[in-house]
Amino acid sequence: MSRNLARCASSAVVGLCAVFGLLACRDAPSGAPVVVPSPKEAGAPPDGLLLAAVRAKDAARVPAVGYARVREGHVACGAVGLADAALGRRVERETLFPAASLAKPFVAAACLRAANEGRLRVEDDVSKLLPFSLRHPRFPDRAVTLKHLLTHTASLVDDWGELRRHSREGDPEEELRPYLVRSFGGKAAARQFAPDASSPGTAVRYANTGFALAALAVETAVAEPFEALVERWFFSPLRMRAAFRASRSGGELASPHVAGRDAGAFVPRPLLAHPVFPASDLRAEPCGLARFLAALLGGGTYDGARVLDEESVRTLLAISEFPLGQKGALGFQVMRVGGAEVLGHEGEDDGASSVMALDVARRRAAVVLTNGDAFSSNDGSRAAALTELLRGMLED
Repeated sequence: MSRNLARCASSAVVGLCAVFGLLACRDAPSGAPVVVPSPKEAGAPPDGLLLAAVRAKDAARVPAVGYARVREGHVACGAVGLADAALGRRVERETLFPAASLAKPFVAAACLRAANEGRLRVEDDVSKLLPFSLRHPRFPDRAVTLKHLLTHTASLVDDWGELRRHSREGDPEEELRPYLVRSFGGKAAARQFAPDASSPGTAVRYANTGFALAALAVETAVAEPFEALVERWFFSPLRMRAAFRASRSGGELASPHVAGRDAGAFVPRPLLAHPVFPASDLRAEPCGLARFLAALLGGGTYDGARVLDEESVRTLLAISEFPLGQKGALGFQVMRVGGAEVLGHEGEDDGASSVMALDVARRRAAVVLTNGDAFSSNDGSRAAALTELLRGMLED
């Protein structure tokens, strides 16, 4: 794999290279913020971005951090730390991280792209696009729509026992359609809905399965596998190195880890594939994710590549308020970062923590990817270190 070598921009970065044990200055892409060869990504990021990433890595007790920032349509990105702590393998700018649920905005974007092409309508009964009828047993006359699935308001609930039984190292054990047909066929369907839930469309209840159903609906409408259409519509035009399964990642992957008892010690974990993989199994590099966010801030276009029309972007980023006082958007969560309300999403899996955010009002975005368990550690200070890095990239 070719490497985009860059010189350290200043003596301050040279000092950082030495202090933090990074590769030599001429090999700065392993840790220093670098610029991808594009007019939209010209100019070296501030030296402080690397320092902030290193501090976050250490405070969060994760082996590596990938980071990216979008300002005024320009992307600055990099990565620092170890992709594999046991082998001492360092991350590169091109290293893919287990980004987990950062997959969900791509499911929503794919649905809107298909809607713009006249293949589906997000307000329609999604059962029209599924090989089974999707109805809550308590509300059989209430249609479940794609919008319900994409806003976590379909009254679905994840069957964690089933999801864990069918998760494994490597690639998913079966394709999406047979898994969902089995899960929603006959009496099994009742387990997929919350028994105490309100009618679909009234309350937010997080469910990975809803996004897997949305992915199946869009691949049915387009008559193309979900992974292939996302590659064609988003990954390829935006020059993203990303995939939903390890065998198609096409490059180095950062291995998941959990923090050991001793400072600086890490225990490797397997990179799991889940049966609802379009909702939970994104593997991506920070620069590519930042280009996707930059495209959304740019009305659907980045560096000459249009991936969504402007109306679809407005629909994607529109915040809805639901009857119980909750807020949500299509594929995005409404989050507070610092003092600002932003759109974003967190991703968490065994040995992986990630987060990205869009500040639409200020036209800024940020991405933080790690191969560590900060978010699932029950240590608030470790998780806060990553959200502080995100906040800093949005505000500083």
